[in-house]
Amino acid sequence: MKNFSLTFFDKKILSLFTIVLMTSISAIIGGDLHAQVDTKADKKADEAPLTKQDGTVTVDPANVANSLKASNLKHLKKLKSSFYNIGEKDKYDVIMKSYVDATITLSERKYIEARRKFEQNQTDINESAKGLTDKYKEKYAKMYADYSYIVVDLKINAKSESVNSSYEKYLAAANEFQTTAVEQAEKGNYTEAVYSYKNGILNLIRIPYFISKNKNKNLKVAEKISKNLLIEDDYVPKEIIKDYDDSKELIFEEREKEREKERAAIRKGITSKLGGDVTPEVNPEAKKDPQAGVEK
Repeated sequence: MKNFSLTFFDKKILSLFTIVLMTSISAIIGGDLHAQVDTKADKKADEAPLTKQDGTVTVDPANVANSLKASNLKHLKKLKSSFYNIGEKDKYDVIMKSYVDATITLSERKYIEARRKFEQNQTDINESAKGLTDKYKEKYAKMYADYSYIVVDLKINAKSESVNSSYEKYLAAANEFQTTAVEQAEKGNYTEAVYSYKNGILNLIRIPYFISKNKNKNLKVAEKISKNLLIEDDYVPKEIIKDYDDSKELIFEEREKEREKERAAIRKGITSKLGGDVTPEVNPEAKKDPQAGVEK
């Protein structure tokens, strides 16, 4: 009978062979599993939540999409008057359509896609505001120069040294908004730059408004009617009434219709109260008042 016992050397060889075989099998199985994981990862790459740049915090795309939705809507509301008043309604309609499309995608619970659409809409809004920024910058510069001259002229010709202080405050406030606008534009935040320029322009317009208000404060009712000074907006010079509406985020054409209704209602009220039309009295030419137009 043959002896099948293995020598020490044979056992060593068999042991090494077994290790090599097991290693090969593990590598094959591991490779297959790794391939399957990669495939699944690739397949779901677009479905995975996006992360912040540092890669440490996972961002919920649904929350981000809703946040962008609210932010974009705020900008669309505030910028609407700008696009309409400068005759670029078509540009506004394009970014509004993009916003609506993103909103529909969000309602379908396609959060990743909705987030990306809102991000693109945000970019489009800001880029559109970049063009507006240039227009407001130019408008502001001209108005600031014009009203600075008027304020200085009033201060020189006024009897009281403090007669013009409130107008200087409006100039200072406007200048602060302009500084903010420039800073925001340099950062690429063009929507915020537009808002700052509009606030600056509103402060500048307060200067001619109060000048007119004080100049005509002693007029009788008939004289106010003859000069069409029936509502507060009538004290704003006609050549800048559109800028006035725009600075208050109002659409000029819509506000004009509202003003006409307001004037008509006031005329009707005066006529009804006095029992007939009011005609201004013929008065001698008023003496020039060196302090006329100064806010008190």
